[in-house]
Amino acid sequence: MKLLSIAVALFILVGCAAPARQAAVPEPSVEFPVCGGTADCEVKWGRAIQWINANSHWRIRLMNESMIETFGSGSSTYLSYRVTRIPLGEQKYRIEVHAGCRNLFGCNPHPAQGVYELTRFIDKGW
Repeated sequence: MKLLSIAVALFILVGCAAPARQAAVPEPSVEFPVCGGTADCEVKWGRAIQWINANSHWRIRLMNESMIETFGSGSSTYLSYRVTRIPLGEQKYRIEVHAGCRNLFGCNPHPAQGVYELTRFIDKGW
């Protein structure tokens, strides 16, 4: 009986030590938006700022003409965001969105969902 109790305790301990896997979420297809010309880029960059201010748990930590980055916490499940404007030449830029958290048990929402929603808003405004 004592051996069984030890085995159960070890089983529970080992089970708790392994990080839980984040549920598989179908990753939405994301094509990063491209802006061309000053007016189009200002609108899309402004949408990125607007969406982050309205939807991110974290405030903007760094913002300039080529990057927007939020604060984040090493153990939180809340997503932090980084948006970068990559020059393509001829006054065109690709706006890339990255999201994530450093929680061993996963992020909420899934980073792919956060990237999809922010990217869609930048590109379409909805």
